[in-house]
Amino acid sequence: MAGFNVQAGTRADDQAVIIQGKNDPEADKLWAILHQVTEHLDERMQENSSPAHINNILMQDCETPNPNSFLVMALQAEARNKQSNPGLSVRGAYTNQTLRDNIDDSNAYLELSWEILRQGYRGNKQQADNLYRQAKIEALRGRIRRFNKTYRCRRYQLNETFVGLQASLVSLKLELMEPVYQVERRAYFKGWSYLDELLVSEQDIKLAREELKYLNSDSHWNDALMQSVNPAAVDVDMPAVIEAIRKDQQVEKLSQLLKQSLKGKNRYRSNNRLRFFLRKEFDVSGRGSRNGVAAGVKFIIPLEKKNRKSLSYRLRQVEEEAELQNWERIARTRAAYEELREQKARVIKQQYRYLRSKERVRRVFVRKGLNQDLELAAAVARVRSLFDASIELVKAKEELYRRANEIFLVARVDYNPAYIKIQPMQENNNRARIGERSIYIWAKTFNSLGNQQIFDFLEAKSIKRILLSAGKKADRAKMSEFIRQARVKNIQVEIIVGSNTWFMPEQHERASLLAITKSEITGSIHLDIEPHTVAGYKQNKQIYLDDYVSMLGKIRDGLVDSKLSVAVPTHWPAAVYAKINALVDKVYIMAYENKNTDVLVRRVKKVLANVDINKVVVVLSVKDFDDEWAMEKALNVLQRDTGIYQFGFHQLRTFLQKAGVRR
Repeated sequence: MAGFNVQAGTRADDQAVIIQGKNDPEADKLWAILHQVTEHLDERMQENSSPAHINNILMQDCETPNPNSFLVMALQAEARNKQSNPGLSVRGAYTNQTLRDNIDDSNAYLELSWEILRQGYRGNKQQADNLYRQAKIEALRGRIRRFNKTYRCRRYQLNETFVGLQASLVSLKLELMEPVYQVERRAYFKGWSYLDELLVSEQDIKLAREELKYLNSDSHWNDALMQSVNPAAVDVDMPAVIEAIRKDQQVEKLSQLLKQSLKGKNRYRSNNRLRFFLRKEFDVSGRGSRNGVAAGVKFIIPLEKKNRKSLSYRLRQVEEEAELQNWERIARTRAAYEELREQKARVIKQQYRYLRSKERVRRVFVRKGLNQDLELAAAVARVRSLFDASIELVKAKEELYRRANEIFLVARVDYNPAYIKIQPMQENNNRARIGERSIYIWAKTFNSLGNQQIFDFLEAKSIKRILLSAGKKADRAKMSEFIRQARVKNIQVEIIVGSNTWFMPEQHERASLLAITKSEITGSIHLDIEPHTVAGYKQNKQIYLDDYVSMLGKIRDGLVDSKLSVAVPTHWPAAVYAKINALVDKVYIMAYENKNTDVLVRRVKKVLANVDINKVVVVLSVKDFDDEWAMEKALNVLQRDTGIYQFGFHQLRTFLQKAGVRR
């Protein structure tokens, strides 16, 4: 194992084997794997804060069976049958002799009867009304049941949303740990480490394989496994949800229907009877019995005392039940929100654990890029910890979304995107730095540094925009690759072009042509043209500045869709700044050679009075300050006193020197 120094007995975040690669192919291979899996991890963990994506998660289609609808239709059909029955009937009788118990005292008759009360015209209408009410009651109850089923079904759908991301992270971790395990296994048999140290990697591999086996076991997850999206954390607008509960009339409608049903339930079910009839009697026995037509009425009125207390108690019970349901809905919703808040706190803690792990891994790769001595096992341990933090963060977010779904379930409120708020996990994402930042990089410095070294520096300083010199000295091949990588990393690149003599009228045509040509590289150019440095400026100040503005107009006309920015000093006339403002997309104010914040603020405000604030970038010269902390304090004052949020630094080489990196 030449050149691959493995020592036992020292732990590095549970990685007992210390590996120092010195031009060793196996070490280089492991470093390459670390780079690869970390880059893929960063891609997977890119947060999608699109409201549309979040809405898709929380309002996924979830069709569930609804047998209650058939009960509603059955009750409605019964109601129609009752409603269509007026209580008419045909009655008849025939006997060979008069029966003693025959109250009709006739041995043959045919009768048309019309029942009015019980089982009659009024009774059937009342029963039909009750059946219609019961159908409405069951429809409301069915909606509540279907609502509950839908949100319970979405719990499963939420799992599908996150399963793809979890599977991809576990697969990447397995991709890392399998080659690490082989190195540690050899170290164990060589006597360089102990079995318990080897078992750490073996455990990770075992758990990863078991997790992937489970994630692939459900055929319904096949499509979900192809998706790998990390959604933003969310919060729920509780006042809006509570207000929706209070405005919801479902419980009140149900209560009113139940009370109406109770009031009409026994109205025509007592023994009260009223029947009109038309009867034809027949003397079939020849005994001289009645043989004519008779009309009459029959009724029954039971003599009983009715007690209405039972009904009043039942009505009161329905009212109390409605009040209890509303109270329970709000109380359970508040309790569900408390659970969401607790989970949100876990997500925040896990987010910062992930960010800390990511920062440690970043520092490892920066040191590796600077060829500093590193323990490879320590690097492996940090990347391994990053994977663990990432997986736990995704699981925490899944539970957060599940609890958000639970709020709508217990509240029985339809999901509305207005109820969801995207929850930022950090107060800022600029590594404790205010505002948006840019930096000048000149060709000599650019050529002397590796592209990855530059990107490492930009990430460390939270710089998202570069003003890059594209002069004759720039390494074209290196620049082309750098710009390609910058696009992937969402870093904006403005190409610096210009000569201090371009403002002269005879140079305008050439300036426009070169600016248009260079703008094709990234779609943004930055003009570094300073007429105030040219001989004769004091005597011809207004002429030179007018020519400068004319040059900008010509370049602007030729650029069409490309962005144009300029660098200006703080001592030009206000009218010039106003004209520049109309022609460019950004104005970089060169606030150089002074670190007095009062002076800086005064000078910047002069420009700001004539330029849109969203276009202004205040550029500080790094060499004017003792250290980065001094610059940060100046930027804080500038933001506080002017409202400007875009800042720049001149330049990368000086910044590196301040950081102790000599080039």
